[in-house]
Amino acid sequence: MVRLIQIGNAQGIQIPKHLIKKAKLTNVMIELILTQNGLLLKPIAHKKLR
Repeated sequence: MVRLIQIGNAQGIQIPKHLIKKAKLTNVMIELILTQNGLLLKPIAHKKLR
């Protein structure tokens, strides 16, 4: 479980490290998709970061 935190004028979440590794979200661009149940985070494989 995570909660929203204030980051300047925006809000964000901290994702636990083990979930980032399991979801393969390390060093990649992430697409946010709005669904009926909430937000889906999806890695964009062709746009890797350094």
